[in-house]
Amino acid sequence: MDADSVRQGSVPLPPIDERKAAGVAKILQESSKAIAEENVDKALTLLRSYLEVQDHPDVWLKLARVYRLIGDEIVARSMMRNVILRLNRPHIMDIITAKIPYTKLLLLENLKLIYINIPKCGSSSLKDAILVASSKQRQLEASHFHVQEFEKVVAFQELDSTYKDYAKVAITRHPLDRLRSYYRKNIREAQSLVRDAQGKSVYYGLSSNPSFSEVLRNFHEYRKVFDDFRHHTDPMTGYLGLVRSRYSNLFDVSDTNGAIGLLRTLTGEDIPDIHNMRSESSTLSISKEDADLENQLLNTFYRKELEVYFSTDSKN
Repeated sequence: MDADSVRQGSVPLPPIDERKAAGVAKILQESSKAIAEENVDKALTLLRSYLEVQDHPDVWLKLARVYRLIGDEIVARSMMRNVILRLNRPHIMDIITAKIPYTKLLLLENLKLIYINIPKCGSSSLKDAILVASSKQRQLEASHFHVQEFEKVVAFQELDSTYKDYAKVAITRHPLDRLRSYYRKNIREAQSLVRDAQGKSVYYGLSSNPSFSEVLRNFHEYRKVFDDFRHHTDPMTGYLGLVRSRYSNLFDVSDTNGAIGLLRTLTGEDIPDIHNMRSESSTLSISKEDADLENQLLNTFYRKELEVYFSTDSKN
């Protein structure tokens, strides 16, 4: 095929949907580059210009994430609510940002089992056990990427109706333990924020390799800028909703093997005890200032989670 034949019309142009898909890929790539270069204005201009003439949920989602980045949660939420269920594989982080009554879970129809995974709560271990139970190879810490066939976005109310007779399982962990574990394993050891920051030591005014004190002092700023941070610090109520009693089995992370034992019982398979994502870091040193900041987060950001899932007299 030569350029002249295309200009003369002897070779048909790609169907409009293919050209549109190429346009979406290009705008997403260019806006991502602008964001990585900390040029939010350029990203906003690119995305808005596209959406003035065409509609696409992936572009709306990208625009919403930019608004989330600059701290306009209300605008981000309204955009996400309009498109989140139109996406092929919406991320649970975006579902939680949208504040719609839905969650994302693993549905094992043959076992009548639902598992809602929460980051830093033994999720890679239980997903590895699910792979073994499904006659697949263990994937260790990469197990998150090998269970997509079981993923499903479901309204919370469906858990009480369509899936009323299913075993509904989750592994829980106190929010401070989750935060400290995330800091030790992901931020410090795995350098997850450095990756999000494209290798920059400072990204949108925040250190990509912060001390724990910096994380606590700038907690909400880190949630705006770093998707990895946001995903790992969302309250459990975003994953599980506000009705604790709908879950048949809530295991503490210290009893992850209890959850694997339940899977072993349901399947009859010889599933080994699994514990992925072990941290090599020592225990964090918590200063008086750190403890005060942690308590502030508990009394505000994580208050509802504590009331519903860690209160012994909860009626939910």
